Order: sequence, then C-alpha cells, then structure tokens
Amino acid sequence: MDEIKKNYEEWATKYDGQENKTRDLGEQVLEEYEDLFEDAVVLECGCGTGHKTQWIADRCLKVVGVDFSEKMLEIAQEKVNGEHVVLLQQDLNDEWMVEDGVVDVIVFNLVLEHIENVKHVFKEAHRALKDGGGMLIAEYHPDKQAQGKGATYVNDEGEQVALPTYPHTEDEFAKAAEGVGFEFVELNDWKADDDEEPRLLSMLFVK
Repeated sequence: MDEIKKNYEEWATKYDGQENKTRDLGEQVLEEYEDLFEDAVVLECGCGTGHKTQWIADRCLKVVGVDFSEKMLEIAQEKVNGEHVVLLQQDLNDEWMVEDGVVDVIVFNLVLEHIENVKHVFKEAHRALKDGGGMLIAEYHPDKQAQGKGATYVNDEGEQVALPTYPHTEDEFAKAAEGVGFEFVELNDWKADDDEEPRLLSMLFVK
C-alpha cells in the first residue's frame, strides 16, 4: 500500500491534465446512475482530486469524499465548493471514520483494484449505510485485470508507470458483498469509444 500511495502522490498534479479514457468512462458510469445521488448523503471512496466530487455535490444533500493521498485531497480542496462537502484523508483498509447507518449511497470508482481485502471494505460500507442504502462500484474490468492491465500514468520523466493492483473477479465482488449482508441488484459492462471489449465493470448492491 505504501508504494501505491507514493504513486498517487506523484500522479496527483498530473491526474486531471493527462488523457485518461478509463477515468472518463468511470465518470460516465456515475452519470448513468444520477438518480441515486439526488437528495442523498453520499460517501465517495477514493475521491482523488475531486474530479467527480463537485458533480456529486451538485445533486446531493451532503458528500463526504475520502482518499488516502494527501496531495490528491489538497487539489480536491481547491476545486470543490459547498458547505455540504467534506473531504477527509482515509485509508479504506482501516476502520472508517464514519458512524453507523448515516449514509444513503457509497461509491467506489476505480478504487478496488488497489484493495486486497474487499470483504473488509464492503463490511465497513455496509456498516455505514442506512437500511435500503445503495453501494455502487465502477471498477477496471476483471477481464482486463486478468490480462495484467490496470491503472497507469506518465511520470515527470515521461515514463509509463503501472500501479500495483489486486485483480478481483465479478464473483469475488458478489460473494464479498453478499457475505456481509448486501443484496445484488445489477451488473453492467462498459466500453469507451473504440473499445473492442469492456473496459469497466459496474455493480450495484443494496443494504
């Protein structure tokens, strides 16, 4: 995890400016589920530079964005406005700084490939959600991960850097979520323009 954090600290100042079809497609997934965010209390896990936090904030009652990268959060603080927006530094592998049953929607967007123990994360999500609350994940597609593909960026030297990842399958996500009390709702595959095969997987669960 230390190496992943180091990578994201380096990537932070470049994240918004570099072309990134995967990031942009992840944002399209959230837009397709726009109704989830209306008048909701939202926990955005892995908010990064706040690339989508303001979009969520414009639709919800309150959004709490968490990320383990201090530099990512510094950029987010400069971009996101609103008294109903809270940004916190949080390692999702630890116990979350969220009370029980206070959140309507939890979003993971291109986060879980960096989490080894997804069951722990889903358990914390289930604890934080209100009854009837939803958990939406939009992650790098398992078929892509099986090919050894995942998050990459270009560093200051112009070199392509591949971040460490923990590949997860659809079945693993489903079993981990259902094992802590979630009910599966739906699954979708997503392609960016010119993609021949799915780039992202989305799954929706309800408590």
